[in-house]
Amino acid sequence: MLHFKLPDVGEGIHEAEITRWLVRPGDVVSQDQPMVEIQTDKALVEIPAPQPGRIAELRVAEGTMTTVGTVIIVIEPVIAVLQAGGVAADAVPVASASRQPESGTAVHSEPPRAEEAPARRVVAAPAVRRMAHEAGVDLVRVTGSGPAGRVLPSDLRAFLAAASEPMAPALSQGVQIPASPALRQADAEIMGVQEPAGAVTTLGRADVERANRVLPLTGVRRRMAQRMTEAWAIPQVTLFDTVEVSALVALRNSLQEVAAADAHRLTYLPLLVRALVVALREHPWLNATLQMEQQTVVLHSHVHVGVAVAVPPERPGEPGGLVVPVLREAETLSLRTLTAELARLTAGARTRSLPLAELSGSTITITNFGAFGGELGTPILNPPEVAILGAGRIEPRPISVDGQVVARPTLPLALTFDHRLLDGAAAGAFLARYTQLLHEPYRLLWEA
Repeated sequence: MLHFKLPDVGEGIHEAEITRWLVRPGDVVSQDQPMVEIQTDKALVEIPAPQPGRIAELRVAEGTMTTVGTVIIVIEPVIAVLQAGGVAADAVPVASASRQPESGTAVHSEPPRAEEAPARRVVAAPAVRRMAHEAGVDLVRVTGSGPAGRVLPSDLRAFLAAASEPMAPALSQGVQIPASPALRQADAEIMGVQEPAGAVTTLGRADVERANRVLPLTGVRRRMAQRMTEAWAIPQVTLFDTVEVSALVALRNSLQEVAAADAHRLTYLPLLVRALVVALREHPWLNATLQMEQQTVVLHSHVHVGVAVAVPPERPGEPGGLVVPVLREAETLSLRTLTAELARLTAGARTRSLPLAELSGSTITITNFGAFGGELGTPILNPPEVAILGAGRIEPRPISVDGQVVARPTLPLALTFDHRLLDGAAAGAFLARYTQLLHEPYRLLWEA
């Protein structure tokens, strides 16, 4: 028997959550077939089978945190399976990763007929697989529109929408549980009622309001909660400023045609990042890591910018999460490369397809809450970094120009810093330099 342990996935990860098993006891797996989906504090990761064999035992339940080196699954080697069953090696079945039995049910694979073709391997991100699992959909049935036939979240939503049945529109007349047996039973359990087979249950408004749902804190939401708890233990202060950005708006507009010819859409974010790396040359203590246990400060030679990206929910109806892909050595990148890399990282973060290496190692973080309609906010540190910069929404606001009140495009900024290392004077000097670069963006070209 092979006692497979949770492997070291790198980047200093010591523990992970078992979010979803892709196999069940009795399944026969091939080498490199995905067995389990785990959630680290960085990303969702699929762990493949190290060798072919039959799943003998799952040692850790879904939703459980476990440490690296813990035995999570027991695999009976393929040789033992063949000897026990007297089956030819080329007839050993391969369990489909998209087949998802009910949780807690032991399912034993039936060897397929020799003439049956192996199941098509579906290309999809772990988040899409989870959505399909929760909805009871075999991804083989969903047509993917992404590269190499990858099933995107939009493909799955379109499939579910096409397969859904109408719901009763008026809550005042009761809530009609869908006619689909699986969905109807799930809704019945949530509402705390028992439903006879084949029945359609109607619940009144008072019943719905009393049916509170208690859900486990798992996946990205749990890691976010843990990270924010860690961050809140740090004494941190936020400075605010607002900068007039007429010239920045004009620069971005003038570059849009050039960017479009290169198949890019230029947002303000690459310009904000460019100004950040220029300002950090004169204020390197904001591009630092504080190591309290070692009583040391690391002043980084490169600027690895973490970019906070909102991601869709792991399950329908839940709030989304936040991940921070890393733009490495940003000080070496042209505006064109910054634009392309930010687009790639953002797309990869939203589909949870980025490797761990691109979700770790940032030295300073920038978050653009203006993209979601927020005018201003208070960003929270991303430990062990000592600074995070938040940008609000650019829009015309009244300002004083030569004694006259006029409307000009302005950008609100919020800089949060670790007060154990930085004081208000250092943070204020950096913010003043940063706002100067945004107010006079031609300096970004001269000082590039």
